[in-house]
Amino acid sequence: MPVYLLDGGSYPVQVFGRRSDRSVFPLTGSPQNKTFAFDLNSSQSTFLFQQGLNPLANVSAVHWDPSSGAALPEISLATFNLGNFSSIPSWSVSSQTGLTGVNSELAVSPISTSSALQVKGDQVGVFIDTATAPVDPAEPKKVINFIKKWNSSNIRPWGGSYGENASLCTGFHAAVPVSSYGSQAGAFASTAFYLWDLNTGSDYNFFVYEVVYYFGGGYNQEWIRFDAPPGVGAPHVLTYAGPTTRWATTGKNSNYLQASTWTSDKYFSFCVSKEQMSDVVKAVNKRNGSNFSVEKLHLDLALMGAEVSTAPYGASHARMAARYGQWFVRMLK
Repeated sequence: MPVYLLDGGSYPVQVFGRRSDRSVFPLTGSPQNKTFAFDLNSSQSTFLFQQGLNPLANVSAVHWDPSSGAALPEISLATFNLGNFSSIPSWSVSSQTGLTGVNSELAVSPISTSSALQVKGDQVGVFIDTATAPVDPAEPKKVINFIKKWNSSNIRPWGGSYGENASLCTGFHAAVPVSSYGSQAGAFASTAFYLWDLNTGSDYNFFVYEVVYYFGGGYNQEWIRFDAPPGVGAPHVLTYAGPTTRWATTGKNSNYLQASTWTSDKYFSFCVSKEQMSDVVKAVNKRNGSNFSVEKLHLDLALMGAEVSTAPYGASHARMAARYGQWFVRMLK
């Protein structure tokens, strides 16, 4: 699948180096990364979501299948192209995710290792195994997203109500204990915001803003992806956890992008300021021919995602386990 970049070219997806190779691909212009002390509780913060205040007791209650046609609930675990999560596993999902003492679990298969979901209060465990998933030649991506949706269009991060120079921030603890994949396959983990502007006059009046914190083999680019030619599909803005990114600010206590698996929880946090989002919007509008406005953007949903991509026609497979906890989304003045 091609990726359409800002210079007008069309290139295949590329994965580069390890975390120490960040400087290999400098960005045009000066980095806008600032030092934010947003890892500490502050009177300048307005929390929009705190996972600890929304404990999850039963995975069946939050598992959402987009093929059902049902409206997206306020909090959900959404699975894509992985099969039917309807079995209580007799095998140890915890041996993959490292999340023990869980309240509830669901898996595709009850008796053999397969894609699975876990919940434990303010923690979520996910496991993806494409060997047990349906083969879809047209869609090699297999995804599990932990989603927070706001049922209001009144959250406008840069509309002025949170301050003239507000930043949209998120933080969480995470681990990726398992990640393996064959030729032409891959795996990554990220957090994302869906931002809408209903005044664009376009059928695609939203874009996805995503920060990658794990990419097998390494990743150190900021770019805009279109899964269809510009103007036809929704823009997908990607940046990563690092010290010199232009489109995101990594928290002072946060870890940077990880290129290999880890078993103990690590803390990650990011902010996107109005200045940075203005740069994003200018880039999107220039490439997409759209009319997004920073002040009119509203926050529709946020997610924590684990995604693998298999080779065409299931010629190779991928496995990935991840867990998340203590996730928050907040505005910083």
